[in-house]
Amino acid sequence: MALYSTIWCDEKPGLHPDVTVLHRERDGRRGVFRAVRGLKAGDAILLNGALGARDLWFDMLLAIYLRVAKRAVGVLISDATWHPRAVPLNSRAKLAFPLYAWLLRALLRLSRGPHTHYGFLSTAEADIV
Repeated sequence: MALYSTIWCDEKPGLHPDVTVLHRERDGRRGVFRAVRGLKAGDAILLNGALGARDLWFDMLLAIYLRVAKRAVGVLISDATWHPRAVPLNSRAKLAFPLYAWLLRALLRLSRGPHTHYGFLSTAEADIV
């Protein structure tokens, strides 16, 4: 079993040394995807669900790819907040907010699988955001 993460910290102490970090900025998206394609049954990966729009789609698509092509890989999606801001007036989507929210929920549902787990914000954390 190997452990991977698309979440990294450039500060010390960072992640445990047993975790292989798939660093989008250092390895590039192709490098990260190549590594994900190489995951085997029993491996596990931590994906970031609390990213900006550009990186959000990349980890979301990785989650869907893993669900379809790598069913025996464990997936933990941290901060599974893949949704637009909760208040339509604060969203850049404005009038398209309901459609955008529906699309993101549908994509998140596509990532669901027997080895996919989600880490959500607690009520206290959600109140801060």
